[in-house]
Amino acid sequence: MSEKVNASEALGPERQQLLAEIADVMIPAGDPGGMPSGSEGGVQDAGLQAVMNARPDLLDPLLAALDAVAGKDGAAAVEALRANPAHWGIITQVVSAAYFLVPETARKLGYPGQEVRPVENERVDPNDPLIESVRARGPIYRPTVTDAS
Repeated sequence: MSEKVNASEALGPERQQLLAEIADVMIPAGDPGGMPSGSEGGVQDAGLQAVMNARPDLLDPLLAALDAVAGKDGAAAVEALRANPAHWGIITQVVSAAYFLVPETARKLGYPGQEVRPVENERVDPNDPLIESVRARGPIYRPTVTDAS
């Protein structure tokens, strides 16, 4: 079991501020509905903590990405991060997840989060045009090896 990560302590104030600036470049404030920017939405604090609660394994790659752009402002940091696919990947994953995990932001977007939606009819209509490409492709699988003993 992973140990719980305190995001604020792990990042420290400089990295948290940098993450807030990056988040504001990636997610500027906007209308309609007065959507908050990344930092206004809490990406660097409440959102980040929610991400770390769910995925503490993302901490080290996040720290590496932030350290790679330390000393840059938000726009310059984003430009530099885009040049490194690994760093850009972790930043986009963390910032977007942190933004949507803040209940206020999700509520403004009308996103209720994951919901259980029971399937009323578990049978697939074989004439459904959405599965035509799958049917046309034919079976693609590897047969399993059975134990002869």
